[in-house]
Amino acid sequence: MNNYFRRKYPLLFTNKNFDKLLLATVLSEMGNQMQRFGIPWLIFHITNSGSLMALNFSLSLIPGVFFGFIGGLISDRVSRKKMLLYINISAFIIISMIMVLLQFENNISVIFIFILTFIISSLTSMYEPTFNASLPVIVPKDKLISMNNIFNIVGSLIGLLGPSIAGLIIGVYGAWMCIFINGISYLLSFVVILLIKSDLSILNNKKDSIRNDIASVKNYIYQNSWFLFCLLITAAVYLATGSIGSVLQYLFLHYLHLSGFMFGFTFVLFEFIPVLCVGLFSSSIIKKFDSLLIIQVSAALFCISLIGMGLSLNYFLIVLMGMLQNASFALLMIAWNSKRQSQIPNNILGKINGGIVTIQSILLPIGALSSTALINFISVPKIIIIFGTISLVFVLLLILIKRTMNRKSALQH
Repeated sequence: MNNYFRRKYPLLFTNKNFDKLLLATVLSEMGNQMQRFGIPWLIFHITNSGSLMALNFSLSLIPGVFFGFIGGLISDRVSRKKMLLYINISAFIIISMIMVLLQFENNISVIFIFILTFIISSLTSMYEPTFNASLPVIVPKDKLISMNNIFNIVGSLIGLLGPSIAGLIIGVYGAWMCIFINGISYLLSFVVILLIKSDLSILNNKKDSIRNDIASVKNYIYQNSWFLFCLLITAAVYLATGSIGSVLQYLFLHYLHLSGFMFGFTFVLFEFIPVLCVGLFSSSIIKKFDSLLIIQVSAALFCISLIGMGLSLNYFLIVLMGMLQNASFALLMIAWNSKRQSQIPNNILGKINGGIVTIQSILLPIGALSSTALINFISVPKIIIIFGTISLVFVLLLILIKRTMNRKSALQH
C-alpha cells in the first residue's frame, strides 16, 4: 500500500513544504466543519428562529463579494506566507475573545455570533486566493494535477468525517466546543505554516499602484480568451450550484420523505463516493484529454444531471444524477484549478483567484435566493429542471461561440 501511494502521489513523499501546506489545509478545513455545524446549532438553540439561521448563512456569503478580490490583490503585493500567518492568528485571537466573553456572560447575544461569522468569513475569503496562489510556487507545473487530486481526496474525506465528528462533539460537549476547536485549528495551522521554508511568493508588486494591478488583470483576460471562456462556463455552473444547494435538502425531506439515517446515507452517496473516485482517476483523465475539453464536457454533464434529477422522484435516479453532478463538478474544478495554476503568471494569480472568489460569492446566493423564491410558486423538481436547462443552454452557447470564433480565426490565417 505504501509503495502504491509513493507511485501514485510522489509529491507527498518528496516535497516537505507541500506536506506542511496540506496539513495546514486539513487542520483549517476540519475547523471550518466544526464552525459550519456549530454556529447554526447555537443560533437555533438561542433564538429558535429559522430566519436568523438563514441570515447567518447570508452573512457567511457576503464577505466573499468584497474581500475575495481584496485578498488576492494584497497577496500579490506582500509575502503570502506572512499573509496566511496573519489571517490564521487573527482568526484564533477573535475566536479566543469570544470564548473569554462567554466565561463572563452565559447568555451571549446572537449579535456576537453574527459578528463572529462575518469576520471569520471575511478572513476565509482573503485566505483562499492567497493559499491557491501559493501552491504553484512550491509545486512544479507537471505535479499540479496530482496536487489538486490530493486536495480533492482530502476534501472528500473531511466532508465525510467532519459532520459526524461535529455532531458527536455537539452531543457530548455542546456547540461552543466546536467553535473552540475551530479556534485551535487556526492556531495549529499558524504553527504549521510558520515552519514552511518558503516565502510562497515569486514576485513582489509593492511598487505597482493598485490601478496598474487591476490593469494587468484586465490585459491578461483580454489577451487570453481561454480564461474568459472558462470563467463564463464556471459562472453558469456556480449559478446552478447555488440553486440546487438551497432546495436539495427540502427535496429529500418533503418529496422523498427520507429518514434521518437515509438522509445522511444519501449525502455520502452524493458527495463522498463520486468525489473520491474523481480524485483517484482524474490525473489519468486530465493527462489524456485537453483541460479545456474536460471543462466543457464536465460543465455540460453537471447541467444535464440537474435536468435528470428533476425529471423523476425515483430515489435511485436522483442518487445516480446526484453522483454524476458531484463527480462532474469535482472534475471541472480540478481541471479549472490546474489550468489556472499552470498558465497564469504567479504575480497576478492571487488577484485572479480573488476575483473568482468574488464571482462565486455573488452567483451562489443569486441561485440560492432565486430557487428559494420560486418554491412558493412551482415544485422543487421543476425548479431544478429550470436552472439545469438555463445553465446548459448558456454553456452550449458559449461552446458554439468559441468554435465559431476558432473557425474564423483559422480561415484568416
